[in-house]
Amino acid sequence: MRNTFQLPINQKMQIGPLSLSLSFSSPLQLTGVDAKYRMTLAYFCLSSLALLPDPTTSSSDEGPPRRAIETMLTPKQRNGFIDWIYQQQLPSGGFRGSDSLDGLELERANIIQSYTALLNLAILDDGLERLDRKGMIRFVGECQVEDGS
Repeated sequence: MRNTFQLPINQKMQIGPLSLSLSFSSPLQLTGVDAKYRMTLAYFCLSSLALLPDPTTSSSDEGPPRRAIETMLTPKQRNGFIDWIYQQQLPSGGFRGSDSLDGLELERANIIQSYTALLNLAILDDGLERLDRKGMIRFVGECQVEDGS
């Protein structure tokens, strides 16, 4: 069955700015946005590209529609993002938002950046083989307070 759902936006016009924003969320290129939120910025860009259809295919093409992320990221870029995300997992088990605070006392993992790191890895179809699962479980447990929240 063909997917006939159409978003009330110009989908092709959304892909360019998302790709540009994604390039700015890569490790060395982000300057105008608070760099500690790179992981979250990457999540919004990656998830949007995963939801939008590939702009190089038409709605009349046979088979399931391809996602924009499949053509907008080369395998090298995809693997580069995956490597960068894993570099943000700290010995505490959680993830930081970026490596912009390397060596500073303020650098620490937080639950929001850890969550978006896992989502990014899933969007990029990573198998999570490199994830320190025990460390992540420990980190999440340490974030929990007495009432369970």
